Amino acid sequence: QGFSFVAFAPAFAAGPRTVAVLMVVNGLSAPAALVPVLPELLSTLVTADEESVNNMSTLYTTLLAMGSTIGPLIGSRLLKFMGFQWMMFGFAVVDFAAAAFLTLARQTVEASSDGSLKDLLLE
Repeated sequence: QGFSFVAFAPAFAAGPRTVAVLMVVNGLSAPAALVPVLPELLSTLVTADEESVNNMSTLYTTLLAMGSTIGPLIGSRLLKFMGFQWMMFGFAVVDFAAAAFLTLARQTVEASSDGSLKDLLLE
């Protein structure tokens, strides 16, 4: 999904149609990134009882829905305040920072004893 946001860079010169096409690409590629996340999150649970699984699933889907709801509201305000190009630049900076953080977090998890977050969370 981050690739789709990085792909917005050429849209500065190409215009709104290119942005629309890239948004369609993002929408079609998002499930490929989001569907594998829930089983991975569930593997980090200390106890895999039904209540924990339900809580994790609820938290994941609630935050995903909140992001889809609040994101456009914040985006429209940012568009008026900053303009389209600066807003896209800001999103690119946030995406690259998130990618760096997640890369470091993954290296930390892989360095743990069994490659899961359980040991790190219990320390």
